[in-house]
Amino acid sequence: MKEKELETDEKIRVANLYSDLGLEYVKFERERKREIEIRAGVSLALIGVLITLILNLLDFSYWKNASNIIEVVGYLTITVLLCIPLITILKSLHYLLKVILTKGYNGVNIPAITDKILEESLLKTQRNIFKSHQDYIKQNRSLNQEKALDFNNGVRWLKYTLISLVIVFVVFSIIKSVLS
Repeated sequence: MKEKELETDEKIRVANLYSDLGLEYVKFERERKREIEIRAGVSLALIGVLITLILNLLDFSYWKNASNIIEVVGYLTITVLLCIPLITILKSLHYLLKVILTKGYNGVNIPAITDKILEESLLKTQRNIFKSHQDYIKQNRSLNQEKALDFNNGVRWLKYTLISLVIVFVVFSIIKSVLS
């Protein structure tokens, strides 16, 4: 009988270990989701600043000063070039908003306490809780992975926006100096 009790105690310790491990993974996935969303929020604030900058650059008042075909072509080039960062920033905005939008995250499914559950063995209860943690982790890990990919795509398009803005500023300065 003593050996049977030791074996049960060992199983309970193992079940506790797995239950604790499952809980740690649940916390990790929850924290991972929060971190991705915070970073996306910061990136969205930067996008707001860049959109304001781009819209301020889309000043069409210089078109009134176009007196010949060369100036018209120069101003048209500037306007078309400004569409590139506008398109890339909208693409970035699309991906980053997908990160922020709420999706159907699942919680840990712990059943209500009933007489039947109270009669179950500790080992069976821990196994059920661990299974619940496992299901939560599987479902939410894929959602977090999707958010991470969207965040990386959003940052990549934001990088393209910054590069294209630098190029537009250089070309804009060159065209302005040639036309002046």
